[in-house]
Amino acid sequence: MDFIIPIITEGYLWQIAPRGVDCPEEDDAKFVAYCLDARYARLIYVMMIEEHLRNGCLNYRVRPLVGSDKPHSLLNNPIFSCRVKLNQVEQLASRMSRAKPRPLIR
Repeated sequence: MDFIIPIITEGYLWQIAPRGVDCPEEDDAKFVAYCLDARYARLIYVMMIEEHLRNGCLNYRVRPLVGSDKPHSLLNNPIFSCRVKLNQVEQLASRMSRAKPRPLIR
């Protein structure tokens, strides 16, 4: 993987926010699918944090796209410091295409 590009929306921030309670078990297929989406988003977020820590707290791979101007405390996390607005996607793509791949640090 060269880059992780989460699209930051209010829903995404809600899904990755820490909680004390996991999704309850329900038979409703729609609820279960939503719950799995939230867990998947959280897993990717945790992987982004681990990648950031492995690289000495430098952000080489995460390039979030922000779809909301509403402030949120999670956006203060350093992994989101390289965020760009959705209307800057072409500029981001141009910068990413010129970037040299970085080796994985293990």
